[in-house]
Amino acid sequence: MHIQFANDVAPVRILSVGDASHRNLRLGERLRIPQLGAGVGSKPRIHLISVPPEKSRPWLSSFSLLTDQNLIQSNRPSLQVLFCTVLPLEGKQNAAWQFQEPHPPPVTNAVTMSDVDGSQVKIDTTTRLACKDASTDVILLPASTSQLSYPFSGDTFSYLQYDLSSVGEHQFVAVVEHPKSEPSGFVVAEFYHTDAAKLQSNISISGPTLTLHR
Repeated sequence: MHIQFANDVAPVRILSVGDASHRNLRLGERLRIPQLGAGVGSKPRIHLISVPPEKSRPWLSSFSLLTDQNLIQSNRPSLQVLFCTVLPLEGKQNAAWQFQEPHPPPVTNAVTMSDVDGSQVKIDTTTRLACKDASTDVILLPASTSQLSYPFSGDTFSYLQYDLSSVGEHQFVAVVEHPKSEPSGFVVAEFYHTDAAKLQSNISISGPTLTLHR
């Protein structure tokens, strides 16, 4: 099923949490998958990364993702990256359902995403997410692995980077890991502090020096 936002021509995919196993990362937690497809059964596995509320977490001002998978290829992808918002339950207001008061009543078969100020988003097997595919924003970088002898071998990594202001309208980044016949590949993703991840170059007579802050 495909729908469209009124002011955006990008298609929106409906992702049903109950159709896949899912893992919920805490706010600010880094996603590391060293071997894609390992332990994934017949259904995909969804890794949900919470998008910080804009300006409420100044130390989480940007998002980046790096993988050796080609996110641009659409035929049988092993990995998808989606920016998602929870769809409202039928007959209930969207905001009233998504954001609960602290310490809500227990919910059967549900996982609650919490951050430090007490706002919560309920994710369970009935949850549906409206998602935008991030593949059109992919930057291809020369691959760097222990198996490659030359940087211009033709192999590439897929890289995504966003300011929080660009993705703040969404609630989650969904990294969808699809089953693979032979587990392989990696992905690393996180929200981080932009100012703490700058590469500083100092040019002097004695030669250039590089300082990486991260």
